[in-house]
Amino acid sequence: MEWIDTLRLEQLYIQSANQWVLKSQIIYPSIKLLGFDAYGSFANIYSSYNFDPVYSKGYFDKVVLRYDDSATKKTIDFWAATRPIVLQQDEIDDYRKKDSLEIVKKSPAYLDSINRIRNKTGILELITSGLTLTNAKHRSSLSFPSLMEMGSYNTVEGFVGHAYLSYHKRFDTLQENRKSITITPKFRYGLANQHFNAGLTTQYTFGKKYLNALSLAGGKDVYQFNNAGPVSIVGSTYSALVSGTNNMKIYEAWYGSLLYTKGFGSGVNMYLGANYQDRLPLENSSRFTLDKEDGTSFTLNRPYPLTDTNIRRHQAFALTLGVRWQPGTIYIKYPNRMVSLGSELPAFEWRYTQAFDQVLGSDVSYSKWLLRISDQLNLKLFGNLEYGIDLGGFINKKRVEVPDLIHFRGNTSSFLSGDYLTRFQLVPHYYFSNSETFYSTLFAEHHFNGFITNKIPGLKRWKWNLVAGVNALYLKSGRRYIEPLIGLENIFKLIRFDYIWGCEKEGIKREDFRIGIKTTLGNNR
Repeated sequence: MEWIDTLRLEQLYIQSANQWVLKSQIIYPSIKLLGFDAYGSFANIYSSYNFDPVYSKGYFDKVVLRYDDSATKKTIDFWAATRPIVLQQDEIDDYRKKDSLEIVKKSPAYLDSINRIRNKTGILELITSGLTLTNAKHRSSLSFPSLMEMGSYNTVEGFVGHAYLSYHKRFDTLQENRKSITITPKFRYGLANQHFNAGLTTQYTFGKKYLNALSLAGGKDVYQFNNAGPVSIVGSTYSALVSGTNNMKIYEAWYGSLLYTKGFGSGVNMYLGANYQDRLPLENSSRFTLDKEDGTSFTLNRPYPLTDTNIRRHQAFALTLGVRWQPGTIYIKYPNRMVSLGSELPAFEWRYTQAFDQVLGSDVSYSKWLLRISDQLNLKLFGNLEYGIDLGGFINKKRVEVPDLIHFRGNTSSFLSGDYLTRFQLVPHYYFSNSETFYSTLFAEHHFNGFITNKIPGLKRWKWNLVAGVNALYLKSGRRYIEPLIGLENIFKLIRFDYIWGCEKEGIKREDFRIGIKTTLGNNR
């Protein structure tokens, strides 16, 4: 609501069956954001009141809004008899223009003109956001990365050239339909170690009612030992070139993967995946840095402090089955699909991974499980509470390699802190990596949204808001860790500042500040 300048509400009540009921409601909002003003009006008409309704069993389901596929095919006479408010002349003229435009927009000449406009790009876009060429007639697009994404640096590959393109084709004429295919080849070359890697990913999306997808990928690529990729390419490039530290630890692998996801409704989604990797160790091959020309501060390509030895070449094949359920999920029903609006209840995700030895030459053998509970609570005037709880561990661990361990995201930089709800802020990335039979984590933060700072004159004027949180870890072996934090967010609309304490059994072992940048209306990075 902080962007709302004024909000005017008009309501008209009439008497029906000796009761006063709402007949019409009009909302007039005006918004001021980044120097721009916007305003509008939203009218709602209420009629056909039933004061003694009788509902059949199952009348109230999970669908809160339905769109009839024949709504755009009704005659003028139908709408004239149904519409509660007579159209004004400017509204009639607007509808006629839109009807004419609807026909024009389907013509080849119009589609060609749209392609020419959309496919124009400038130097700034090429550098920062890349290029997307669209073909409206054939419902397809071809995307290229930005120049900033095509280069990076690490101590293993040296200066790295990245290139990929993504071809997307929608099969249905309606924008709302899901049936489409995306094909993405990618290429990578390291100047120092002279390794060339290439891969191809194809994803087919379908499902008339609920979203389904099938993805197939294969090739050769570079992976972080934590395959979730906790170290950003931009951050690792900066730290290696400017600070003389190499935080990204990587290996190379031939890979193949298959992933199938399916929606069932009622907040239930399932996924089944198969993954194969032929993993090869990598060593440092470049010591160049702008900070120290001899690169003496660089460490070996090892996932410190987990181990100081590199992996040996081995193969790994694993199957993963997962189910996500959010009870109370509600939907909007379109003629050709269902769209989830989420729920006020927590989301539960269960995942099981089984690795097989002697399958496709696989050397690893283990099984592990994960239960994740997450939620966002709107506490009205008291702000918002977000949390995520993980429970999991290894059931058996006959042979487990470093990439197969349970890893947690860490952070070694005071700036660009990353997502607060997915990582520990004061420990290195592999500090707590383990093969425990049971572990649990908690990531939680409360955004007070002015509940406290609005009572402090200076902070109220600046609209800075208080945020507090805690990150915690428990391992069955007895290892424990807690990170309480407190800070201010919405600083200049973009910046978040936190002070954090890292506590282990011995007490507070570390403390530091973190600065995050808001990249969306709800996330900090």
